[in-house]
Amino acid sequence: MSGTHYDLYRLSKDVRDAHKNNLLRLRAYALELLREALKAAVAASEATQNEDPKKVWRTTYEAVIASAPVSIRDMANVLRDHKGPRATNCET
Repeated sequence: MSGTHYDLYRLSKDVRDAHKNNLLRLRAYALELLREALKAAVAASEATQNEDPKKVWRTTYEAVIASAPVSIRDMANVLRDHKGPRATNCET
């Protein structure tokens, strides 16, 4: 037997809500990863004496992001590359 229209709508709404919650949770993990990467990169660039601080900062930042699970890393890259409302017309 098939469900009523309301049952099917409710099921699809539950699926959408679950998907939205998963994306929000993934976004929170990605933002935390970016914060940790920034802290580690700043600490590494300040601690270096023999190397170029900019190169050390960049490699440390990329290494921390690369060490994350794939789904979190992908979301972090999306958030990092997003220009937001400050983008000009030629950048979008």
